[in-house]
Amino acid sequence: MVLGVSDPALQIALLPIMMLFGGVLVIQTLASLLSWFRKRDPLANLWKRLAVAIPIIAAILISVEIGPLGWGFLVGIFMLIGYREYCSGTEFGDATMRKVTTAVLLLLIAAGMTHDKTMFGWAGEHGQGWLSLGAMLAIMLLWLVPVIRDKAEGASADLGRAFVGFALCWMFIHGSFLMHLENGSGAIIFTFLVVSMGDSGALMVGRLIGKHPFRPVISPKKTWEGAIGGIFIGALCGWFGRSLLPQLSDIEVIGVAVFVAIIAATGDLALSTLKRDLGVKDWSNALPGHGGILDRVDSFIFGAPACYWALMML
Repeated sequence: MVLGVSDPALQIALLPIMMLFGGVLVIQTLASLLSWFRKRDPLANLWKRLAVAIPIIAAILISVEIGPLGWGFLVGIFMLIGYREYCSGTEFGDATMRKVTTAVLLLLIAAGMTHDKTMFGWAGEHGQGWLSLGAMLAIMLLWLVPVIRDKAEGASADLGRAFVGFALCWMFIHGSFLMHLENGSGAIIFTFLVVSMGDSGALMVGRLIGKHPFRPVISPKKTWEGAIGGIFIGALCGWFGRSLLPQLSDIEVIGVAVFVAIIAATGDLALSTLKRDLGVKDWSNALPGHGGILDRVDSFIFGAPACYWALMML
């Protein structure tokens, strides 16, 4: 048992995570000391980001250690906050459609927390039945709202915003069901490893050698060099974390890591597309230095279902 942790995947990941954050703190402290004579610490925003990131990562690790109940609850809370941010950012004010979506999401949250205890035959071993049921219920019930009202005006716009909002949350809730796969906690940490390091790698490579714009309208600062570098670094970190998924061969791990890194990168761009259309920089200011919940989990929203279904098919 490592530091009182019983989960095998956390035992593998805990010490490297602590060493990584320790290294970041040391480097940032030294850099701040070197700039003490300046009126403003150029790394002040980074300190703010770390002050938010560390408790969140601690909550993630603790919830994974608790198991499906703890992890499913944390994902559910993040998802509901993210849905509220989406509704606020898109000015989606249809109360009935929002209540319908929330009801279906609560069902999926409960399913993600308790699937290992209920094990309905139709739900499948890994909870895929719950995901299918949730999608069907949301589509049917949301579409019934204008029908019951006998109202056609504005129905396309309202249904469009309702479906996109549910789709984002439906993809996000896959993160909860990762726990119900073989070596589920390892799958969760593996997904975070590939997604977070891919994001960081893209930012780092883009700033160092980025010259060619990738999607200048949607995200002007992103470059082809950063996008390719992020995918490479994310996949490489996934390979280094191959012990988290011992049921896969090395080739399978690399394949899953590359696939997840590519799909996760599209998540960032997908949410940026919406923000660019809405004319907003962040979805909210819920996380100082980070923006909103959706700003932090945009890549995970796409990366989680990518990893879930890839592991389901292997």
